[in-house]
Amino acid sequence: MRHVVWCAATLSLGSFFYVLTLEPMDETQNPRAAALGRVTPRSAKILHVRRSLAMGQIVAAERQTLELRQQHPEDLAAVFYRAMVMEELGRGDEARSNWRVLALLTRGLDSWQQRYSREQVVYYRAWAVTGLGRLDEGQGEFERLADRLEAQSRDEQGLIASSGVHYNLACYRSMAGQLEAAMAHWERAVELGYMGSVDEQGWWAVDPDLEPLHDIERFWEIGSMGMGRDTGMRGVTGAGEG
Repeated sequence: MRHVVWCAATLSLGSFFYVLTLEPMDETQNPRAAALGRVTPRSAKILHVRRSLAMGQIVAAERQTLELRQQHPEDLAAVFYRAMVMEELGRGDEARSNWRVLALLTRGLDSWQQRYSREQVVYYRAWAVTGLGRLDEGQGEFERLADRLEAQSRDEQGLIASSGVHYNLACYRSMAGQLEAAMAHWERAVELGYMGSVDEQGWWAVDPDLEPLHDIERFWEIGSMGMGRDTGMRGVTGAGEG
């Protein structure tokens, strides 16, 4: 199940990048064209890194994150993805170096250059301390992040109606070690129509936030059900993307 779903999700993500980078678009015929045309160079580079990681193209991801890091040396996402790729390559010293930079960049910040919200800064800080081996501290940060998001997202009936919020809560609870709660949010996200926005199709299958759930067969079953229907463009971008 996991292998089949992962392959399908990868193909789905790959098809989006054909649209983003190769397919000619007429804005009068394709409403997505205008939106995609507004993707910033930095954001486009991050999307390409995600695609490479999702498709197992680690050499390409290494090159892309190096370029991203050189062009945006203090950008939180640039440092984060460079650290992730170094982890994948088994280059532990370089990974830790980037995690340390990320920890320093996010220390004491509430937001960053009108690009990253308070929640995103906390997200990257939580990953930084986790990457540095301070697991309890990292889990605590993710748990508090989830608690805040959950509290502010409930309606008058105490319900959360957004599939994207449920997805992000699944990510945060997963990284906090609260796997049962994470699975409940993941299932609810898919029930509400989440299968990633147009720039996230297939990312859920390789999202590092959800990796703690990968050994749970139900995680893949839920994902396969979501991929089996047309969800359009519902959903939001990934938890830490800025």
